[in-house]
Amino acid sequence: MVAFRNIAVHDYQSLLVPILQTVITQHLGEFTQFTSAVLLRENTAN
Repeated sequence: MVAFRNIAVHDYQSLLVPILQTVITQHLGEFTQFTSAVLLRENTAN
């Protein structure tokens, strides 16, 4: 997920639609867990 996030944020021109589709359809749970962890860390830091 971290690698996907880095590509999506920093090098989005190289993001391929088939990869994006796979992440959304097969790894959405991992993405929501990653997002929750990031939000929790941000809330804890403030």
